[in-house]
Amino acid sequence: SQLLYENTGPERFVAAILGRCVSNGWVEFVACGQGPLFVLRQGQVELLGDPDLPLGLFPDQHFELRKIQLQPGEALFCTTDGMLEWQNANGEMFGSAGVVEALRGQPWSCSQQILENTLQAMDIFHTPESARDDTCALALIRLQKGPSA
Repeated sequence: SQLLYENTGPERFVAAILGRCVSNGWVEFVACGQGPLFVLRQGQVELLGDPDLPLGLFPDQHFELRKIQLQPGEALFCTTDGMLEWQNANGEMFGSAGVVEALRGQPWSCSQQILENTLQAMDIFHTPESARDDTCALALIRLQKGPSA
């Protein structure tokens, strides 16, 4: 964050999630300026707390290391604000509620299905002219136990 601030000033920043998978399903990460993170557990969707500010806003920023344990078959889903801000014909935003609705109760056996379910719901919801921002999403799933997990 300090290097980014020193090289670009406070008018530029970076939204990012930096993380790693560790043993026994634990995921450690720092969420900097991204939208909410979603945990998918047995057909239910749980929102994690708000992220830290984006990287590069201040030279002396500190970020919270977060940890979450995923059981086999559970997933972590994150997206940029571009997905949340897509609008329908009435001007309503897709938002966190749209993501939760797209993911709740949906079957998934791989991260590809999580992304496809969300993007399909987004395509049904929005109008083409509402796409004003980039959309990027990441789904991380802990595989079921077995020889190929």
